[in-house]
Amino acid sequence: MDETENVLRKLPAAGCRGGTNLPLAEFWLRQKRELGNILDTFNAACREYPEDPRWQLRVAQTYLARNWTKDGLKLLRKVVTDSRLEPELVQEAEQLLAEQQG
Repeated sequence: MDETENVLRKLPAAGCRGGTNLPLAEFWLRQKRELGNILDTFNAACREYPEDPRWQLRVAQTYLARNWTKDGLKLLRKVVTDSRLEPELVQEAEQLLAEQQG
């Protein structure tokens, strides 16, 4: 386990969902690890923070990492046009969409 992962593991999971904390889940997503576990975490975040499309983006990315292309692209197309998504996340989503379509 590298130092970054060790630090992230020490952070508490927010809210009532317990389990993996969101920063660690995002770290694992970038490494395409623990995909089933982080999908549960991101889905819980979608329920807990429905006004934040970041978590829908993370669910879409996890679907694509699991090769669930149809569901991943459907959600990615929806979230990329959400005006509440932060500009850097819009760029991340657009890049992923271009990669998937090209």
